[in-house]
Formats: sequence, structure tokens, C-alpha cells
Amino acid sequence: MNYDVLKERGKNLTLSIPHPIAQLRMARLFDDYAETMISACDKSEFSLRRPAEIVSLFANKPLDQSEIYRDGLPHDLLEDGLPDFSRMTSFFRLRRYNLLAKFMDSDEFIELEKRFSRLLFLDISKCFYNIYTHSVSWAVKGKALTKQNIRSFSFESMFDETMQFSNYKETNGIIVGPEISRIFAEIILQQVDRDVKDAISQELELTTADYAIRRYVDDYSIFAHSDQTLEAIQNILVKSLGAYKLYLNIEKSRISNRPFVTPITRMKHAVASVVDDVGGLVRSYLEAAELPCERSVSDHIREKLRNCRIILHSPDVGFHNVSGWFLWKFRRIIRDGLRLLNRSRSDDEKDCASRITASLFEMVFYVVSLDFRVRSGFNLAVIVNELRRATAIDESEQSDWLNSYVFEELLKLTDSAVGRGLVGSLELSNLLLLGAHAFGKRFVRSSIVRLALSRLAHHKTAYFDYVALKFCYLKDSEFFAVELHALNAKVRNFIHDNIDNLRVDTETYLLFCDYVSSPDVAVSSKIRLVNEALSMHRMSAHLPPISDHVIAQLTRFIGFTDWTGARLHHTLARRQLRASREY
Repeated sequence: MNYDVLKERGKNLTLSIPHPIAQLRMARLFDDYAETMISACDKSEFSLRRPAEIVSLFANKPLDQSEIYRDGLPHDLLEDGLPDFSRMTSFFRLRRYNLLAKFMDSDEFIELEKRFSRLLFLDISKCFYNIYTHSVSWAVKGKALTKQNIRSFSFESMFDETMQFSNYKETNGIIVGPEISRIFAEIILQQVDRDVKDAISQELELTTADYAIRRYVDDYSIFAHSDQTLEAIQNILVKSLGAYKLYLNIEKSRISNRPFVTPITRMKHAVASVVDDVGGLVRSYLEAAELPCERSVSDHIREKLRNCRIILHSPDVGFHNVSGWFLWKFRRIIRDGLRLLNRSRSDDEKDCASRITASLFEMVFYVVSLDFRVRSGFNLAVIVNELRRATAIDESEQSDWLNSYVFEELLKLTDSAVGRGLVGSLELSNLLLLGAHAFGKRFVRSSIVRLALSRLAHHKTAYFDYVALKFCYLKDSEFFAVELHALNAKVRNFIHDNIDNLRVDTETYLLFCDYVSSPDVAVSSKIRLVNEALSMHRMSAHLPPISDHVIAQLTRFIGFTDWTGARLHHTLARRQLRASREY
């Protein structure tokens, strides 16, 4: 299933979800060939991000009790003695950097800066979309040997078939999104690295004293003493990539003089000084015996955040480059602000704490409105979830006021997204889910949200639209009874028309599972749909009749969506494997 997410400056990125059957094949490939994958990704000294070892199932020390969440299904279904996979972000532990920015800030980068005066940045044009799946065999065995043994069983042929299977048997391009795609690309690019190194040594007669190359997924950083050397290495890289049907994006190439301090680094440094100052102030109030009650306290923080806005508006750096990092930093500061509110005893202290926290939320919503993307929405969900948990144990007027402030900001953000024509986008769907979960009927009954839901309901049948609509409608099922009935009929008809593609089409499969798990759908309707699916695939003859009890059990396990929202805190709190270029 392909879907788009917003990138910087209004661009879109197409991501994919492989069918669960394909996911099972991927999982078996990891089980059977994990060590082979690690070995195939350990051939190049240029690589900055590669799988290095299998993640251990056991922690080195007991987890802090405050970090263990027992309110989610992944925990409830565990049996004694079984490891909890819900906190694992990846099957593999990655080396050497999980984010490109960490390399730019590393001692290794500084050492390279000492050695070389010139730095060339390059990247591969639409790398994943252009990878030829058969080239993984060329990378592991060589093109000649691969063609001689084209029908022989091997790890690389299994990997090739698995990637094709996840993408309608296409050999040109691999799906973007799953970590397995990065591993597939890494195996190929590791061999490209070796080819480049050999060519530089033989054709240019250069040694490691003359140049250095570092590659982060499909981004290259080439260090040298002169532009002539950089150009010669670039020509070799072009030739080596061409052998695997890959090409550089020359338009995005740029050369830097040392010090190699990028505009992004400068902006981050400037913003970090303000953010750390604000965080330090909030922590100092938290540690103080009593909170100063003057209004100047919150005004001082608001003034610092205004300075931060000025820094963020740089003509040299796109705001999207630092927004994710900024919100990540603010998550901890807001958590301290909420602790300050909970700790306050007098009304004056609570007034001051709520004003401080509101000024922090004001900055968060400002950043999200400027960079309305999936990652920003995720950080916003974490922060709002922290607010709801903190104010649930503080039933003061100040907590109510803070909740009302955030509620209004969510409505403004929703109104802006609808006005920008983002109905049907994953970003708006996530925002609707967040508001409905945090504020329930109050949110979904607002005129702004009802308009968004109405327009979304008239959008084409799509999985993320269905989840957002159903989740919001279920928050007030009596009020939205007509809309729920129409939505169920629309999705049921879609599944019926595509039931023969259940084992092939990801979206049909996801809709089928979440429809059957929906709490508002009649049991009789679920039984008819399940029987139809089984009969289409000639399985019904081997099974007893579907009973109400069987459907009840099936409903517990088959759905991908938690219609109650009970697991949201667990989902947000679990460790995340972040996007490779996240700053």
C-alpha cells in the first residue's frame, strides 16, 4: 500500500506498507539470514550506518519502573518467561551513527576537518525508487557469476525475491519505508564503495592520505585537498553507481571550505542556546523551595522564545531541518513545566506554573504549524498526552485553563490544515486522532472538526481516512450514528468488491481486519464477511461454522487499530527507529 507524507516546502514522499504476508517473508529472511546480512554490510569502511549485530532480547540492567507501561495490548498478551518485543525498535543494532547529524557533530568529523580543506556533498537520485533488485546478486557474487548461476538457490536470490514479492514482482525499485529496504540498499552500496575505493587506488593512484569518503545511506561526504581530486573521485563514483543503474543527483551537490560548519549546524547551535536556557530556567523553578509568583517569570520565558522564532527564520536553512530536533528537546522541558504545575500548592504558584507551561505550548504549536509533518505530529501527540496525564491528577482551575488553551490550539491547527487542502492527508488524520483521543466528544462535536470529518467522509475510500473517521465517530457514536452507518456501508462494499485481492492488496487486508474488529459493526455482518473471505480462498470447507464466540475471539486479535485508544500511551512511549535523515 502506497501513501504520501509531506516533506519540506510542500513536497511529498511516497512510502509503502508491505502486505502482512510479505512482512512474514521478511521476518523469516531475518531469522534465517541475519548473520549473512551483517556480513554483507561489513565490507566498506565508508559506511556510517549499517546493521552490526542482532539486538539482545534481554536488558543489561532492570528497566526503570517509570518507563514500563502496562496499559497496552503488547504487555497484556505476554506469557510468563516470554521476552517483551514491544520496546525494540529494530531487529539489528546499528553502527556507527543512527542519525546523519550525529556524524556532523562527531569527533570523527572534526578529525577529517583537520586533515582536509575541501568537502563535497553528493547524494544518489531517488535511490530506493531506482534500485534494480537483481543487482543485490551482482553486489554479493558479481554480475558474471550471478548470470552463470541464475537459477541457483542463494541468500541474495531469496532477498531479491522477497523485495519483489513486497512490490507486485517489480524488479525496478524497492518500497520505501521498511528498515529491510535500507539493508537491501546497504548491501548494494557496500559493494559500490569497494569498487570506488579500488578504482581510486588503481586509476588515480591516491591513498587515504589524499582523500576520505563517508557514506550515510545514499548521502556521500567526500573529503580532499583540492577540487581536482574531488572531481576525479566524483567521476569514478558516477561510473561505479552506473554499473548498478544508480545515478547521482548532481543538482544537489555542493562544495564547502573548512571549517565545514553547515548552516544547519549554525542554526541548531543558536537555537540550542535559547532552548537550553529556557529548559534551565524551568528546572531551576522546579528545584526551588517555592515558585516566584511574579508575572515577569513567564514573560521572561516568552521573550526568550520570541528570540528563538527570529533564529528559526533563516534564509539559508529550511526550517524543516531542525523542527524535529527542536520538538524533541521541548518534550522534556514541557514535562518539567507540568511537574511544576503538579508540585505547586497555592493558587499564585499554580497561576505562574500554568502561564509558563502555556508559553511552552505556544512555541510547540508555532513550530508544528510551520512544519506540519508526520514527525511533528508525533512529537505533538507525545506532548499533549503528557498534558492529559499530568492534569488528570491536578483538578485545579489552572489545569482546566491549560487544557482549554491546548484544545483551542488543536482546533486552530485543524482549521489551518483543512484550509490548506490537506483533507485526506496522513498528517490531518493523525491530528484528528490526537484531538479525539485527548478531548473526546468536545473535540469531535466542534464545528471545525465536523467540517473536516464531513470532507474526509466524501474522500475516496482509503485506510487512514477510515481509521480517522471511525475513531472520531466512536467518540460520540449516538451523535454520529448516521455517519457511522454510511462509513461502514462504504467500507463493507469496498471490501466486498475487492475480496479476491485480500491476500495481495495491503489496503483491502487492513480494511478487512479493522472492519471485523470494529466494536460498532454487527456480529452478523462480521460473520458474513469472514465467511465470504474464507470461501473465496477455498478454506471454509476445512473449518467449522463461524460462531459468535469465534468472531468475539477474532475481534480481539485481528485488528490493527485500537479503537478505544487505550494503547496510545504505550505506542507513543515506546522507542522509535527514527528516520535516517532526522535532525
